[in-house]
Amino acid sequence: MTPVTSHAHRKNRYSKIIGSLATALVLAVGSVTVAAQPATAAPTDGLAELVNPFVGTDSEGNAYPGATTPFGMVQLSPDNANSYGYTSYNPNTNWIWGFSHRHINSAGCPAAGEILVSPTTSTVPQTSRAQLNKKSGGVEAAHAGYYTVELANDVTAEVTATTRTGFHRYTFPGTATANLSFNVGQTLRDAGASEVSWIDDHTLEGWVENGGFCGSTPQKQKVFFSAEFDRAATSTGIWGQNGQYQAGVIESAVASGHNGAAAVFDTTDDPVVEVTVGISFVDVEGARDNRITESDNGEVTFDKARELAESTWDDHLGRIDITASNEARIIFYTQLYKSLLSPTIGSDVDGRYFGMDHQVHQADGWNYHQTFSLWDTYRTQATLHGLFEKDYATDIVRSMFQHRVEGGWFPRWSLGAIETNIMAGDPVSAWVAENFTLGTVPDEIADQMWEYLVENADTPTPDGVMSVGRQSADFYIENKHIPFYFEDLPGLGQQYEEYRHGGSSTMEFAISDAAIGAAAQRLGKNEDAARYLERGQNWQRLWNDEMELSGGFQGIVNAVHPDGTFNAEPNELASVQQSGFHEGTRWQYQWMANQDFAGLHEKMGGIDDFIERLDHYMAMESLLASPGQSPSHWAPGGSAYYVSIGYNPGNEPTIMNPWLYSSVGRPAAVNDVLSANLNRFPNTPGGGVGNDDLGTMSSWYVMATLGFQPIVPGSGMFALNAPRVEAATVTIGDGQTLTITASGAHESLPRYIEGLEINGKQHSKTWFDLDDIQGGGSLNFTLTEDRDTTWGTAQADWLPSVAAPVQVLPQVTVTDATFQATVESTAPLGTVSFADMDSSVVPITADLVIDEVTYPVTVTSGDDGWNLALTATLPKSGDFTGTLTIRPSESPRFAPDPFAPVTSSVGITVTAKPDEPGPDPEPDVITGPTPKVTGKAKVGKTLRAEAGTWQPAPVTLTYQWLRNGKPIKGATAARYQLVKADAGRKIRVRVTGAKPGYAPVVATSAVNKVKRFKAKVKVKAPKRTRVGTRPKITVKVNAAVKRPKGQVIVRVAGKKVTKKLKAKDKSKIKVALPRISRAGTYRPKARFKPTGNTKKRTAQSKVVRFTIRVRS
Repeated sequence: MTPVTSHAHRKNRYSKIIGSLATALVLAVGSVTVAAQPATAAPTDGLAELVNPFVGTDSEGNAYPGATTPFGMVQLSPDNANSYGYTSYNPNTNWIWGFSHRHINSAGCPAAGEILVSPTTSTVPQTSRAQLNKKSGGVEAAHAGYYTVELANDVTAEVTATTRTGFHRYTFPGTATANLSFNVGQTLRDAGASEVSWIDDHTLEGWVENGGFCGSTPQKQKVFFSAEFDRAATSTGIWGQNGQYQAGVIESAVASGHNGAAAVFDTTDDPVVEVTVGISFVDVEGARDNRITESDNGEVTFDKARELAESTWDDHLGRIDITASNEARIIFYTQLYKSLLSPTIGSDVDGRYFGMDHQVHQADGWNYHQTFSLWDTYRTQATLHGLFEKDYATDIVRSMFQHRVEGGWFPRWSLGAIETNIMAGDPVSAWVAENFTLGTVPDEIADQMWEYLVENADTPTPDGVMSVGRQSADFYIENKHIPFYFEDLPGLGQQYEEYRHGGSSTMEFAISDAAIGAAAQRLGKNEDAARYLERGQNWQRLWNDEMELSGGFQGIVNAVHPDGTFNAEPNELASVQQSGFHEGTRWQYQWMANQDFAGLHEKMGGIDDFIERLDHYMAMESLLASPGQSPSHWAPGGSAYYVSIGYNPGNEPTIMNPWLYSSVGRPAAVNDVLSANLNRFPNTPGGGVGNDDLGTMSSWYVMATLGFQPIVPGSGMFALNAPRVEAATVTIGDGQTLTITASGAHESLPRYIEGLEINGKQHSKTWFDLDDIQGGGSLNFTLTEDRDTTWGTAQADWLPSVAAPVQVLPQVTVTDATFQATVESTAPLGTVSFADMDSSVVPITADLVIDEVTYPVTVTSGDDGWNLALTATLPKSGDFTGTLTIRPSESPRFAPDPFAPVTSSVGITVTAKPDEPGPDPEPDVITGPTPKVTGKAKVGKTLRAEAGTWQPAPVTLTYQWLRNGKPIKGATAARYQLVKADAGRKIRVRVTGAKPGYAPVVATSAVNKVKRFKAKVKVKAPKRTRVGTRPKITVKVNAAVKRPKGQVIVRVAGKKVTKKLKAKDKSKIKVALPRISRAGTYRPKARFKPTGNTKKRTAQSKVVRFTIRVRS
């Protein structure tokens, strides 16, 4: 790939003049407040000028507002902080230290900040970080590729950048002491040794070793620079560890501490000083070549460099063209800008780069990238790059391959050539799997890359490599969980995050395993697919069904100790040190299994209980009462990880939670949650919900705004939601176009999908596959304000489970058929159903072979499964045996077929055509619509049949309600009150229209699945008992079936007793309580948990308390 900063590329861009300072994003300094939008409200031609880099600089966002290019090596930006709350820049201060050349995009910890340039007019140049006050009432402004600020010392500073070079322009007042200090001894973290050397009166070169990151990272890496001023300095000098400026001295080298150099200019007649600074991780020569090449040996002035940066950003941002208000466009393009800042380019213009083995290597024809925040970016950014920036994505994948080759193992969280090993889980496996699915792994490295991926997932990390990998791989594979060790006790918990985060790390391993399995399935690697998809269900080993939770819920994920016991910490807000779950409560982590929706539903007690728990977690009542507003029940975002059991909209483990609703036929609720979440990204310094984490949250925002999200890495499955823009034209992959329309989209309130066409075809599923859009195409949404839309609610349209793909055994019932020779005839052939499953979930195709001729069979949905029929013109009479073959159709590419083809024999009789007159004319026909059923499908509630208008009027209508396809005795009115017998069953209404002289017509509504009946428990207990006895209580269970099966669970005085309720017990059993050793009044708790077939129609009861007084 030719670098975008090549001279040939620049020539075509210089004619484009983009903007002026008046249209920049303004930060008013006097009152220290940041304007919420650009000074000019009207849209401009240049998308770069719409970007507000100040967004995310406040509220722990840790963004930097300075200048860079897409994936640029240089991020030239002002510094005034280096704390965890403000890692480089705090918009609430009225001063800066100067401008350093490297920054990390919105991470949680300070890093980088090398080569700090500070403009002063003091008699002696500045030799350490000091406050340079902003001018009261002056301008501080920025947009993509440009930043400027007016300082109180009457200096106006401007910065811009090309890929590897920073361009500075300083306009000084008239003075003989216009100073530019280059501070290499102080960075944003842990500077070590450094050197500076004056080559001549206008060229300064040197380097600094820098390191440090979250939780301390002892390794350091050199950053080299080569700076050239646009004119000779009147004098130069240096300072060393003592911080004393020494004029005329040309070099300084220190092992640590203060170090730097300064140039002094006379600006009495010419106030402007420009300086160009090349950066390299290889050597000074690399920094010099980068500067010379990207400045065209000094021919590229500051204005031309700015022009090039803005034009480059216009090209990249312009790959997505949206139709929205100007304010919405500012927010969207600001977030898109953030998604394109990392991973940064690490190779020089000659292709050399400093690898993970700390040796110099060569990238021929491509750019090496570095700094991978994988725990964050595998969830969203990898997908965004693969879709919208495929060339860069391919280079990034090549870089990851070289990370493995040169570093000896895949990285965990690399900062340049330093492995920080922060965060837990195995994010790189999911990241690599996603890139295999996206098609961004180059063919020539694909086989070796897959071998590395499998090795990484199955093998403990070898000795002698920096990355920690999967240290517990052997234990995890055997026991299906990572052993949890407390962080505050000696041992593995103190040494490694993987063990002290045993709970959340297990959840992460399971996601990565499912991602590998899904990618393997798409690639035809079926053996790998089966193994890893099964491991994608390992998160279930953490489920502790005995944990009682607030809200009356039962069961949640717990970390598991090495001996297999649960870490049953009762505090629902327990921190990671007590819970083993990193950056989130167990309430939040319990949902992080999008790869296994079926498992989530089962562990939480079934569909109804899952929805009830999810509504509680999301505070759905509040969302519906105040649309678009975040409920107080939600976590506030930022680093407040353990303050709420509610949804945390700002942290990676929970960002896919909104789409959980689409796994249970509630896609409207997805948009209720998203409308509030997306509103947390305003055009303000605090916009967003904490750290962007190197492009993760911004990528999430961009794709959610367009109407989709990749919720399971490696699968190619994109969950749908209502877009927030009315239209978008997106450049996909190698230049194909994806068009999105969503008339009626709203920018702050929820809208719901009423219909969708993908590539011109009706689409009712709540997801689409990567294949649907990778070559371009169209997504045409029909949106509505009506939350009761039925789109996506049918079970066949729910989000599927990647790690638990549907596997069924077809139950085929055949019917012998009779046809008439040489006449087109239609005859039923039978039905296909699947035990305990709605047949619509498993679409099928069928064909029938008769006398060596294959005929396609028509498949239609019926009350009890798929109906099969053959329409054919058979050539000759006689008796035949046909072979009926049933096959699955429409299997997701990430899943194996749900069943192998099955065959059945069908008797076929073909009669000779009789010699008879034609048929009697058909009677007149009544027409009527498909009836609808309204009302809540819950026992005790009333359903209403809406028959619609039938013609020709008047038409007499009669009603028959159906339960699982069979008539309900006495249910012949337009209304029907649901009873316990309906719980968990499919209810329809059949409407018959009759009129004298007309053939009657029957129409049947769609299926309404009735919620399971919530069991009720009554307890009869003795009022008094004595210490040491085992009092007996009688528990009576009211369930949907007359003879329920399940478990009666009673807890008293910290003890638990469980007794099976059998069918022969006729819903009532006696339970002997545990012995109570102390006198007092006790309030035991009892509940019923259904099992077997009872569970299909009955949900577990709420906890019931009763009183027992114990005497001594």
